[in-house]
Formats: sequence, C-alpha cells, structure tokens
Amino acid sequence: MATDYISAILESSTGIALLYHKKRGTVTLPTGKVDAGETPEQACRREMLEELGVKVTHMTLAHTTQHKSPKGNTYYGWHFICNFEGHLVNCEKQKHEIVIEKQMKWADAWDVLAKREPA
Repeated sequence: MATDYISAILESSTGIALLYHKKRGTVTLPTGKVDAGETPEQACRREMLEELGVKVTHMTLAHTTQHKSPKGNTYYGWHFICNFEGHLVNCEKQKHEIVIEKQMKWADAWDVLAKREPA
C-alpha cells in the first residue's frame, strides 16, 4: 500500500535547504512518510527534527498532490513552507547531504511541487 508523504521548503537567511540523496543521485526538498495515526503537520515536524535537527515553528500548507500507486491505491503528498529554529544538521549522513540553494526561483518551486514524484 502506498503511503502519504510530506515535503518541506525550509527557507533561511542563506537559502533553501535541499537534500542530495546519495543512493538515488537526486536533489530534492526534505521529505518523509506520514506514519499511521499521524497528521501531515505532525509528520512534517517529526521528519524535519529527525532528518535535519530543526524544530519547525510555523508551517503553511502550500500544495497537496494526489497520486495512484501501480496497484491503484490513492495516496497524497502534503507540501509545506516552514519556519524553523536551530541550525541545519545532517542527522542521516548515510542517506543524504544537505545542500543550500541560493538561486531557487519561487515560480519554478510551485511547478516542481505540482509534478514531484514521492520519495
């Protein structure tokens, strides 16, 4: 069964936090799965703490996406813009590296969210 997921745009004074996934060789927004019994907002807070060591202080739902798995199950992507406290720390070094993108174009970001494939 496919699982709902979240992604987060974490903006700081130095840029937008992106993750380079070593195994896949791709650069993405920070993402994570929504666990059973968890709201997308709770998942976003948990995932940002687990993956990047930051506490989300405020979030705005920017976009939702609906997907169909190959088996026909429906699942959703919840995409947030987040403010946070703390310094970004790579808490999952075996999985990814943190990249700060200073040249992100907001118009392109919305297009990316609408077309993004789940992690």
